Amino acid sequence: MSTPADPESPIDAEALVEAFIGAWNLDSEADRLSLLASCCEEQAVFISEDGRLDGIQALSDSIERMRVDCPMAIVSYFPPQEHHSFLRFRWQTDLNNGIADPFWGDDFIEIGDDGRFRTVVSFKAGEVDLPALL
Repeated sequence: MSTPADPESPIDAEALVEAFIGAWNLDSEADRLSLLASCCEEQAVFISEDGRLDGIQALSDSIERMRVDCPMAIVSYFPPQEHHSFLRFRWQTDLNNGIADPFWGDDFIEIGDDGRFRTVVSFKAGEVDLPALL
């Protein structure tokens, strides 16, 4: 469930998250970079259990490796919550390989002065106890 947007906030949390997650579902590097540039600062920082990536090119390269390894993967998300200059949303990745169960996690985002993601911290939560996405 998403929280009501701050009426004075210029941030469209849903559009930002939709673009970010959409990038994870694209095989085209040019299209992926275009989506990432629409929602992330050029030098945004991405932190996960796998380490730290600096900039949208590094994130796009990481997504490319995932897409090559798991070409049928689909990443989805639950509606984001916005609080001042921060967002939170839950995501789910289904590799669609017939072997692994979907896994999920939570991303916490700092919004930069221009209204795009400045920092994304991602926590993988697990493969169990996740309600199905519609």
